[in-house]
Amino acid sequence: MDVYSNHLKRQGFEVLGDIGSGLSGVTKKAKQTSLERFVAVKFFDSALNRNNTELKKKFKREAFILAEVQHPAIPYVITHGEVLHEKDSIPYIVMEYIDGANLEDYVQSNGVLEQRQVINVATQILDALSLVHSKSIIHRDIKPSNIMLSSTGHAYLIDFSIGFASSGNPNFTRATRTGDRLGSAEYISPEQSEDMKSVDCRTDI
Repeated sequence: MDVYSNHLKRQGFEVLGDIGSGLSGVTKKAKQTSLERFVAVKFFDSALNRNNTELKKKFKREAFILAEVQHPAIPYVITHGEVLHEKDSIPYIVMEYIDGANLEDYVQSNGVLEQRQVINVATQILDALSLVHSKSIIHRDIKPSNIMLSSTGHAYLIDFSIGFASSGNPNFTRATRTGDRLGSAEYISPEQSEDMKSVDCRTDI
């Protein structure tokens, strides 16, 4: 991981520690030294999927999607790049850091949410999806662990790594083959489970 730290330091970011991990790899907390602010850095370095070219395409595309869908309930992207590690090119995305917990962890720690809080979270996420869908972008992985709650109670929709757009923009191509099964079994829509390549915005709702 020193190679990551050294590369990011040259870009003006000081790596501080781990935030979490997922399908594509690890996310780290860092500090942007020029502005004295915290950021999140997401790396495509999962040992299981490092050589998966389709998932790598999806990961790289996420930075362009985040840049397209600027919204208060979606973390903004700062920059993206690649770092060479063991003869491999590891993509990464630097984005807004959210000081809080994902909705799944929050509920497990605090129990059932009050109705007012449920409405507040749902309204923010639906408003974000309204913008996302207006740009013909489909998230395809809406679930509690992909909703972050900040320490002030603000909700964010995160992880567009398997999202796509049908707009024709080459940065948003589907990068999905017929027969692919991506998404979370507990929350995936029936039509996406059968054919995730042909779904539209209704799969998110």
